[in-house]
Amino acid sequence: MPRAYELGRFYKTQAIIKDGVETYGSWSPPNFLNGTLTDDQIGYFPVTSALAGRPDLISNRIYGTPELAWVLIAFNNAREALNWPVTGDRIAYPIEAVVLPEVVN
Repeated sequence: MPRAYELGRFYKTQAIIKDGVETYGSWSPPNFLNGTLTDDQIGYFPVTSALAGRPDLISNRIYGTPELAWVLIAFNNAREALNWPVTGDRIAYPIEAVVLPEVVN
């Protein structure tokens, strides 16, 4: 499994250093966020009360790491990530075989 810093959404984005501070420029979403996945490339995860509001824990269950919570948030267009998802939601996610090749070298 890749190291945590290799899974962040800015991993493949060129770093910009200005006045000694590192930041990032424009982010280009990975291909799996463009809405062209087929049904067999999308899974669904039922959210229990123990996992409500914890996309990091759901990411850990799906992908084996909490570092890919941003994938779940972006894929589901969650606008309020602090209280998302709620109990009873059935969230969609791109399967691991689709995600990992795009976020890891």
